[in-house]
Amino acid sequence: MNMSRRLRSLRKIMEAAKLDGMLVSSVPNITYLSAFTGDDSLALVTMESRQIITDFRYVEQVEQECRGWTVVRRDKDLWGAVAAAVKKCRVKRLGFESAHLSHRNHGNLAAAADRVRLVPLESEVENLREVKDAEEVKAIEAALGTQQAAFAEIKEWVKPGMTEKEVARELDYRMRCHGAEGSAFETIVAAGERGSLPHAHATERVIRKGDALLIDWGARRFFYNSDLTRVLHFGTVGRDFEKRYEIVRQAQERSLAVIRPGATFSEVDGAARGFIREKGYGEQFGHSLGHGVGLETHERPTVRGGNEEKLRPGMVFTVEPGIYIPGWGGVRIEDMVLVTDRGVRVLSTCDKDLGRMIL
Repeated sequence: MNMSRRLRSLRKIMEAAKLDGMLVSSVPNITYLSAFTGDDSLALVTMESRQIITDFRYVEQVEQECRGWTVVRRDKDLWGAVAAAVKKCRVKRLGFESAHLSHRNHGNLAAAADRVRLVPLESEVENLREVKDAEEVKAIEAALGTQQAAFAEIKEWVKPGMTEKEVARELDYRMRCHGAEGSAFETIVAAGERGSLPHAHATERVIRKGDALLIDWGARRFFYNSDLTRVLHFGTVGRDFEKRYEIVRQAQERSLAVIRPGATFSEVDGAARGFIREKGYGEQFGHSLGHGVGLETHERPTVRGGNEEKLRPGMVFTVEPGIYIPGWGGVRIEDMVLVTDRGVRVLSTCDKDLGRMIL
């Protein structure tokens, strides 16, 4: 990972904000800047130095993972250690992540570093993380590989009579067997009428012949995440399901056709949402079309109406239109895409042809 480039980008932001230093408290942001994979630590970046403030548990780990970073070991008093490091670096204006530093810890920092002006910055590192480099894309593709291999096996294994929880547990296990470090999030398995719950928790609900089975799952590999949704069907497909599945599939295709550098996220969302609305299901598609995926499963950018931010090459996000009808169930098709110089590359290769989703 090109940590030097990332630090240069952060220092440009600091320079524009007239900061002497930046305190990073978000764990994914620390990982992004330093390659540190632990937690319960802070990063202090100045124009001349970069330090990880941590305790005994992580000293050796920082030395192994964070090339070019200095370890500041703290004992019990975290904020005293931060204040001492800030003073040593002669920081007068210190930026902090207002979305991640709690009110209480802000007070602790202000009391410990009482002669330093604290300057809130909201999402500066998250903004840098929006555009992935080649190594990040490879890590995401590796995560996708583990989850797609596991799903291919699940399709051969799952059958009526199993419970949602059994399917979720088996899918999580098989992702690990294929090299995943773990699941990216709690695996969603929703049978029949429970598919109308976009973020359903797997239950003891038994899968029956004639059920649709919505599965939303993801893997973590090399600390990067992936996220897909598919809907399996057991037995003869009814006319309503076939119609709604096709609407969602076409809605996704319309959004994919819009993705290119310079388009807005509002346009991408609107391409799918407008089509679903035309077909009479606008009220049954209530969530945003997608979200960024990387060190976190849900991160910037957000693919939604009203977001006029323009797409840039290197952005990775999901495209996941859906239709949800209480008492009937739901359909969602979710893929991950990469914005390229010329348009879009769909990173996921998992089949979504309805004929091959019928078991």
